[in-house]
Formats: sequence, C-alpha cells, structure tokens
Amino acid sequence: VNIIDGQKLKVGDTGKAVSRLVPAGKAIINGEFYEVRTTGEFLDPNTQLEVEKIESNKIFVKRKT
Repeated sequence: VNIIDGQKLKVGDTGKAVSRLVPAGKAIINGEFYEVRTTGEFLDPNTQLEVEKIESNKIFVKRKT
C-alpha cells in the first residue's frame, strides 16, 4: 500500500479516466482524483482503469480487462 496525497492506493485498485490519458491525465480511483499515466497507451475519458504500478509517487494505470 502506497500513501499518495494522504490516500492509500495499491496495485490492483480500479477507477476510471476523467480526462484523455495521452499518456498522462486525470483519473478517479477509490473516489479520489489522481494524476496518472499509462506506459504509452492513449486512453479515452470514462475508460475503466486498473493501477498497474506505483513508482516514485507516479501512478501507472492500464485498461481494465
């Protein structure tokens, strides 16, 4: 579990894109807004996401399958 902006966040948590991720943008995860990025994929708003990894307070997400 990682603490980001005072919130607990872990790999596997799910949410959705609020803005277009190109590859960075905003998402809502566990009811909180975060600045997130993908590992290169562009995702549209309202795409269901899953936290893939957290490195140096950077949140990496992927399309939820």
